[in-house]
Amino acid sequence: MACLYAQSVCIKTSLQEKWDQLFPSNYYVGMRQRMFFLPIVLLVTVVSCNQQLYTVDALPSKDYLAFGSGGGFSGLTTTWYIFPNGQVFKSIGTAEAAKTPQGQLKKKQVRRLFKQCESTLAVAKIDQPNNVTHFIRRVTEEGDTVQLRWGSDAPEAVASLFKNLQKVVADTTAYSQK
Repeated sequence: MACLYAQSVCIKTSLQEKWDQLFPSNYYVGMRQRMFFLPIVLLVTVVSCNQQLYTVDALPSKDYLAFGSGGGFSGLTTTWYIFPNGQVFKSIGTAEAAKTPQGQLKKKQVRRLFKQCESTLAVAKIDQPNNVTHFIRRVTEEGDTVQLRWGSDAPEAVASLFKNLQKVVADTTAYSQK
């Protein structure tokens, strides 16, 4: 029996030595420190990556794209607003009309739309309101406003941009209502 006990102690001691070689005691201290800081790092990462969402009451007055049409018999204007974070809002009525959230675009899609809009606005200069007037307005981060307004006829680049914007918001609102 004593011999068996001595062998088990010997095996246990050699296993303990192997374990200590593989995982020294300072390994656990470092591991505990890493396990303590890991949730903090993850929390900071998630919070910093979170984009700001706007509420209807606190929409920015700068850095957005607006388009729509209005006039005619009713005189009402339908305006769509696209913000850099991808949020889409809609208002029907006057400029002070209530805006309602309509959906969310992907940031990549928003960047593409803003670039397309800025390149079109840089080339085209139209200010020909009519009975029914269509418009595209870009308000920059600095607060500068560039706007195109037209009645029935618009250059092809402007008409193409307007149709593209309409399609994007139609797809967004259809998707968000499902």
